[in-house]
Amino acid sequence: WGGVSALDALAMQYMINGQTEINSSPYLWKWIGNKNYTNDLNYGFYSNKIADVNSVNGITALDALTTQYRIAGLQPTFPNNTPNFRVAGRFVNTIPRMTFPTTPDSVTKTPFTIGNYPDVVFTKSSMPYTYFSKAISHYYKSNNFNSRSYSRSLTNLLGSCPTYGYINLYYTATGDVNSSFVPPTHLFKGENPTVSLSYEDELVAQKGEIVSIPVRIDRSANLGAITLGLKYRNDLIKVVEVPGYEVVNINHEQGFVRLAWADLLGKMVSANDVIVNVKVMVLADIEPGTHLFELEAITEIGEVDAKRMEGVTLKTVSVSTHQQAENADMFITNYPNPFGTKTTFTYSLPVSGKVKLEVYNKLGQMVRTLVDMDQNAGLHDLEIDNFDLAPGVYTYRLVLQAATRTYTASKSMVILRK
Repeated sequence: WGGVSALDALAMQYMINGQTEINSSPYLWKWIGNKNYTNDLNYGFYSNKIADVNSVNGITALDALTTQYRIAGLQPTFPNNTPNFRVAGRFVNTIPRMTFPTTPDSVTKTPFTIGNYPDVVFTKSSMPYTYFSKAISHYYKSNNFNSRSYSRSLTNLLGSCPTYGYINLYYTATGDVNSSFVPPTHLFKGENPTVSLSYEDELVAQKGEIVSIPVRIDRSANLGAITLGLKYRNDLIKVVEVPGYEVVNINHEQGFVRLAWADLLGKMVSANDVIVNVKVMVLADIEPGTHLFELEAITEIGEVDAKRMEGVTLKTVSVSTHQQAENADMFITNYPNPFGTKTTFTYSLPVSGKVKLEVYNKLGQMVRTLVDMDQNAGLHDLEIDNFDLAPGVYTYRLVLQAATRTYTASKSMVILRK
């Protein structure tokens, strides 16, 4: 993912509005790099480029939007196949030595350049960068270099210069404006996670029911950005919606939901307030105490001033079906409900057999047959795009005729018209 978070998108919005500490600088120094570094103004060669993720001259609101889509996985790569990472080298005469020591930017004569520019440039392989591709496909190759020639060039330029026998590599994640990506031991963001997830209660639900699972925050804050990645038990639940968020990626096959949100105006929350509600459909029996969600390492929460919040604990609940398990052989539900003309029926068959799904009006008259066929055991989805029934309350009934038993399940639905 390249270490990019919604906090970076928020920082970009500040840049766009000219609200950085150094408005006139071509380098975005005050947002880039750990603010504890004493060489904050010497972050590196790509400091004026890593935020320009859509490869347009200058940072725009499109960069912030593109970043959010990239975070959620709705966009596999940045436009124009911009690599997720950029690499450059700097000659040094001792180890350890800061990769980009303080050197006047005015010294820029050939064949080498000094200051916040690389001595050795690296270019990336041509393989498109997607989050599911293997790392070995993405290598970086440098141009030819010679540290002795570099030392001689500096001697001619500056009068004297030590021999530079070492090279430090500068490695930055494209779009990672707040420099919180830590690459040594993790592919994903955060060697030391800044957010954790705890379970504090339990909901009791019925198989086939759609329930809302809250995610609460442990403290008061003026939130400016949320990056949330949740792995979930796709054998037990199916995430159907995350209300209130526009940049959301739900992948049931791989079992994850990711969202990105950033807003310059911020959102005030108090301790234990719900910041995210995840609507899920219960697919199977769930034992008490089962944890359905696990945080992904990309998760990060920031305040409205674009500072990352440290040590945040998010709180959620587990789900159990143990009170209804005995009578939960078959279920059916539809979502959304109420609806206008479009809804999706989801039902689970415990065994294979002859299936009928019929709709009845409030007088008990059958008005539609939606399914009449043999079907295999398992989960089934039926999407209806053009329900032309009159507004009102209806009952739908699922009947499964198996070899030794008949199963039935029914529920109500409401059809609305604007």
